[in-house]
Amino acid sequence: MNGSDTRSLELKELVQRFRVCWKVWPEYQYVKDEKRQIGYQLELAGTHEPWVDDQGPGCEHCQRIYTALRQIAEWILPRERRPSMYEIGAFDRSIRYWSLHERRPDVILTVTILHREGSERAVDECEDRCLEEMEADLTTIGACRLRWTTQDESVEKWRLKEMEPRLREIASQKDQVHAEPLRLIPQPREYLPERKP
Repeated sequence: MNGSDTRSLELKELVQRFRVCWKVWPEYQYVKDEKRQIGYQLELAGTHEPWVDDQGPGCEHCQRIYTALRQIAEWILPRERRPSMYEIGAFDRSIRYWSLHERRPDVILTVTILHREGSERAVDECEDRCLEEMEADLTTIGACRLRWTTQDESVEKWRLKEMEPRLREIASQKDQVHAEPLRLIPQPREYLPERKP
């Protein structure tokens, strides 16, 4: 397994852990009294682990979610220089409750896709292509468009509960959480409960 595959697996774990979803908003600007779409805002949303009870805006759990979302955002950005540019939004220390996400407590990270030069120009094929590639990468690591879906919620909850001691150990290492990417130890498949037909 090469480094790219290893990183992809680590990001898949983060997507599952924080149930990452995304949605896209058009970025508008008024140019000579005309409302013009000049780019996109790609919003990544992640939520607290099921056992977190003491959540509040900007809490340490929110910071871990934002750190994971930032790692995902950095991974989906195009590597080569293009006529478009990308801005990753800062941690805003807020929690959002969207009805689309069943009012779960979400931390949001926004990636803005714009023209590198001529910021008043209308969105074009470069921004479209960048957005499509980012969405494809998100799909590859298991993130869901608009809302989190899973085939078996009970297996997911059981798996997260089994991972809880390791995740708490990671969370207790606050200094390392910000200095290094989050890493999870995958659980062997034979420990998952068998599905009932």
